[in-house]
Amino acid sequence: MNKIRVNISLDKDTAERLKQYAFEQHKTVSQVITDWTWNAKVKYSQIRGQMSLKV
Repeated sequence: MNKIRVNISLDKDTAERLKQYAFEQHKTVSQVITDWTWNAKVKYSQIRGQMSLKV
């Protein structure tokens, strides 16, 4: 899988809380954000720009 770097801005307190949560879950911050993203409900499950191959 290709990975891309994403820059986000967080308050210092929020960043520390995120790091603490990741530490407690025995995961990296990237893994925590990835888990949240894939477990979140989305309105349209097809990724924007992705073409369906169903016929």
